[in-house]
Amino acid sequence: MGKERFAPPTVRLSVASFNRRAVTVYERAGFQIIGEEKVRTNGGIYNFIKMELDQSNGNQASDSKRH
Repeated sequence: MGKERFAPPTVRLSVASFNRRAVTVYERAGFQIIGEEKVRTNGGIYNFIKMELDQSNGNQASDSKRH
């Protein structure tokens, strides 16, 4: 029911670049790296990776390859 009501064509997120485990999980779920940015947070400036999942062609995290 939720997918019928809310099915965004694109999902975007940012993850700290030092969090390699999270980046790997998102890549396995079908997200692609689309850029990087510096973010001021927690008293410092850190590199974040911007990622995107294109669902417009039917590519959804639950349907992507699992390792």
